Amino acid sequence: MKILSSVLVLLFVVVANVTAQTGVADSTSARENFFARTQRIADRIIEWRDRNPTVDTAYVQPLASRWMFTTSFNGAASSVEQNGTEEGDIGFHTELWSKSKYSFGLGARYRGLGASVSFNPFNVLGKNRDYDLTFNYYGECIGFDLMYNRSHTLHGRFEVYVPADTVAGTSAQTLTEQIPQGTVGQRFLAANAYYAFNGHRFSYAAAYDHTCLQRRSCGSILLGGSLMDIRVRWKYDESADDGSSSMTFRMAYFGLGAGYAHNFVIRDRWLINVSGLSELVIVSHGRLDNGLTSRRFPRSDLPVIFVGRAAFVRHFKHSFVALTVFSTIASIGKTDQLQMTNTKLNWSLIYGVKF
Repeated sequence: MKILSSVLVLLFVVVANVTAQTGVADSTSARENFFARTQRIADRIIEWRDRNPTVDTAYVQPLASRWMFTTSFNGAASSVEQNGTEEGDIGFHTELWSKSKYSFGLGARYRGLGASVSFNPFNVLGKNRDYDLTFNYYGECIGFDLMYNRSHTLHGRFEVYVPADTVAGTSAQTLTEQIPQGTVGQRFLAANAYYAFNGHRFSYAAAYDHTCLQRRSCGSILLGGSLMDIRVRWKYDESADDGSSSMTFRMAYFGLGAGYAHNFVIRDRWLINVSGLSELVIVSHGRLDNGLTSRRFPRSDLPVIFVGRAAFVRHFKHSFVALTVFSTIASIGKTDQLQMTNTKLNWSLIYGVKF
């Protein structure tokens, strides 16, 4: 976590310098002194961070450029699927999809230290209440993603299968109800972490953080863990205030597993990363509440979480372009009793300049 501490120290220095410059008559000289002092302190922090290098520079090299500025176009989508049965073999199936969300991002880095921010124009205009918060860290061997999503654009359908003779003399039938946008809300919180055994030769940062270069193709076995909490609430009768007018289902779980990642270097300029982690759910909790009854999700025979990543990066002399994709799929419960599957997808198209 050295880099996180470094960022906090750097922010403190910036604020202190701004305060110290208040009231200075010569503003031009003050700005020059401010940036010079901040850069010197940043250099010292980075030298402290990199004082014991462990990477094999024949495979992974830091960028020769000190500064990097990026702009990005980002997208996100999610879906929820639920299956179950009630007494008398009455089955139900729910499918929900979120409206795709798009945002624009800007970022700046100095020798690997920096930050980026993204904004959704529809949020700014007040036309969309959905939002995503994401924090990523890609170190030499350890990395993680933190994600929080709140969505009110889920829509889909709810189906109920009624077998024959449920009521004497009736035939089997399937009843379908459309779920309009605005009646369903979702909250999604997730943390994914990994450990790369071959981190001194394989670099996730080269593919996703773009703060270094992968010079030779290389891969690594991964250990991974995920912690997720998903809550979905469907209010199907807006005129009613009691709990019987809504359906709520929640899924929380923790999983551990292993996987593999590989960086393919093509003609020294192209980098393609493909990785996957399959994790077994160790602890899980799921519940469905329709206002009248409450049911727990049964323990799955093989509850799994899949975390996948892919990246395509093309470097030029003073710039680069990249496409990154991140997805998670998780499922708990049993199809013939009660099951819930959640899928999340994020992607970014990035252009950066370096000098």
